[in-house]
Amino acid sequence: MAQQRDVFLPAAMVSFDAGIPALCSRHGDPAARGRRVQFISRPPGWSYILLLAGALPFLVVGMALRKTLVAQRWPYCASCDNRIRRTRLAALALILAAVATIVATIALGGQHPLLGGMGVLLFVLLFLASLFVLISSDPTRVARGVVTRDGYALRLREPAPGFVAALPSAPPFAGPPAPRLPRT
Repeated sequence: MAQQRDVFLPAAMVSFDAGIPALCSRHGDPAARGRRVQFISRPPGWSYILLLAGALPFLVVGMALRKTLVAQRWPYCASCDNRIRRTRLAALALILAAVATIVATIALGGQHPLLGGMGVLLFVLLFLASLFVLISSDPTRVARGVVTRDGYALRLREPAPGFVAALPSAPPFAGPPAPRLPRT
């Protein structure tokens, strides 16, 4: 359910970079960098029941029903850009630590039986932590944007007041883009 402070931007406005202010949507600060970002929709609530049948049916249905929206230059302030960079480096460090752990476990595992099990457990924990950190570094999560289920709008969760104030009063595109007619 959308909160009161959420803002919905038409999909064409985001795709064609028409009327998007050069301000960070999260903080309202001037953009230090524009990133190509692919926003996606969340899976429908009913699809989570498919997890009882396994992860594969859930993933297949989720991929089939998801809507995507590509922004060629979504604005990020220096703080958000640094956050993305830092969390990606932290995820890389965790992955390298997991690989080093499994290599050390293989090299030293024969010396003590308990060491092998603890090494594998540490590897799994480090790998899962790296996935969690990598997911949190996704630029769409930093911008807090999600495509609506119909694919016609981008929902920004609680954007900065400065970003909202800089948006055009009447969006340049009010509905879905017109279909392209073939050239004759």
